[in-house]
Amino acid sequence: MRWMTSGEQQVMSLGFDWHSKEMSVMFMAKLAKPLMGTARIVINSIHIKGDLLLSPILDGEAVLYSFESTPEVRIGVAFGSGGSQTVPGMELPGVSTWLVKLLTETIAKTMVEPRRLCFSLPPVDLKKQAVGGVLSVTVVSASNLGRKSRTIELGNNQSSSGNTTPGIPLNRRAHTFIEVEVGTLTRKTTTCEGPNPTWNSTFNMVLHGETGVVKFLLYELDSDGVKYNYLTSCEIK
Repeated sequence: MRWMTSGEQQVMSLGFDWHSKEMSVMFMAKLAKPLMGTARIVINSIHIKGDLLLSPILDGEAVLYSFESTPEVRIGVAFGSGGSQTVPGMELPGVSTWLVKLLTETIAKTMVEPRRLCFSLPPVDLKKQAVGGVLSVTVVSASNLGRKSRTIELGNNQSSSGNTTPGIPLNRRAHTFIEVEVGTLTRKTTTCEGPNPTWNSTFNMVLHGETGVVKFLLYELDSDGVKYNYLTSCEIK
């Protein structure tokens, strides 16, 4: 393991190599033709190997953790027999590969950079209840929004002399903005152009009661600049 600096954040990078046989996850599978019936499938071991990143936050009261890239995953699978199973005990082709793919995709969607999970250390009970506060939120930028520039072909134009001129292609780039929500309170950034917008917008959001979720919603303006379309969102709890 080693410490490194990412921006102004201290990050610990360490090799993660976890293998366990102390598990037993069993589920029933309903099979289609030609193996009509049900079968018991048991996951009895798991192996995950990758590079893990740990980032202490909140003065060390919590840790963000994620894999630097998608880890290597292996799963041990056994096929049961008897009981409520109607198909004789045998190995079902493709099951192990499908389970590895499912687990790998789940990890990639939840804890592979830039997606991170948070582990909170045991809190200290101050015997007090929060009734409000002010949260400062800065929306910095986005990258690779994945929307290609669209080309709009204007219709053919007929001149006063009767000649028809071909349409003129216009390239229109995406114009996007972020809406920040805390409870019923919302704030909007300015609108930026292109797939890598930079907003650098800071808002002071007033918290009321036990509000604990900040939502970020990404919108794109239509070509007329009046309507806007929802693209995606994320939230911080």
